[in-house]
Amino acid sequence: MRKANLIKDNRVSLTKTYRNSFKGEDFISWIVKAKKIRRSEALELGQELVERHFSQQLSSDGTVTFDSEMYYQIVDEGESGPLNCGKLPTGDFTRNLGEFNDLLRQLIEPIYDHILSEDKTCVYIERLEDNTDFKHYVALMREAVNLDIENSTIEERLAFFTNCYNMQLLHITFKCGIPQTIWARRRYHYSIYYKIGKHLYSLQSIFNGILRGNKVGYNMLWEPFGDEDERRPFIIPDGEPLVHFAINKYMVSTPPIRAYSSKYVIDEMHKQAQELLDSDAVLRIDCKKQTIQLSKIFKVYSTDFGRNTESVIEWIIDVMKPGSKRDNLIKVYYLGKYTVSYLPVDYSLNIIREENL
Repeated sequence: MRKANLIKDNRVSLTKTYRNSFKGEDFISWIVKAKKIRRSEALELGQELVERHFSQQLSSDGTVTFDSEMYYQIVDEGESGPLNCGKLPTGDFTRNLGEFNDLLRQLIEPIYDHILSEDKTCVYIERLEDNTDFKHYVALMREAVNLDIENSTIEERLAFFTNCYNMQLLHITFKCGIPQTIWARRRYHYSIYYKIGKHLYSLQSIFNGILRGNKVGYNMLWEPFGDEDERRPFIIPDGEPLVHFAINKYMVSTPPIRAYSSKYVIDEMHKQAQELLDSDAVLRIDCKKQTIQLSKIFKVYSTDFGRNTESVIEWIIDVMKPGSKRDNLIKVYYLGKYTVSYLPVDYSLNIIREENL
């Protein structure tokens, strides 16, 4: 929107100027042309911007509906600063990303032991309240502003940003509260930041921008990092599909939450993927009925695993550990008469308060 000069200072009278704003009709005209969508779809997108609190209506009637004749101002959700910049860094810690991640891992492993359920998928958020390791984590992440991302390896970035994503989500929830609406969840993912090195990172920019190789995310229209974004050199080339088995997805169907090392991150993620694929939560096979049931991860993010359904199944076969389940999948797949369906997802929050149990 900024590149299209849509966001600007709009003079609406001799005495009033709406700074850093856009008019509803200008947004509609632009998005219809840019994305080749209908006007009705553009109005829905405009409404979504308002409901997400990505923009603020500047008219006096107090309504929260999107209107072509109204003006809207971009709200800086991070106006109080990045979440990890409440105090100045000391500069006493390493700038090397791999070494920093190893320090981070040492802190977050005992945090996970303290706050996670036995299967490592549910989070008891109030246990962070008096947790010494979490306080040390918050202090350590202030030092992330000094990190040298430019000279890091792919493995170092993969491990660090995966660990960072999972802990950043918990940090946001601890500070801002458990989200009660889908819009609150989206705000947490899109509009609250850590400063790492020289740049700001939201949860979605870490997940879709760095870890998935700068790919369009679910319900997104564009890639996270544009052509001139200075974070582009840090993306994982082509993305790493294994991160889907390592990221806290904010719901009961999330994979186990673990800390990853810089040196062995691929092996650790691969092992976790194997464990999940060996369970009925992610993959079910019926040889008699010739059916394959997959996690919806493989549908929503199908391009991360292959060009088509066949490529996705071949990716799964390559990752699975040897055994009868893998043998059954190979048998069903190569007979070529199978059907594929997708397992239901439990979208309930996996971040809970023990008092609500």
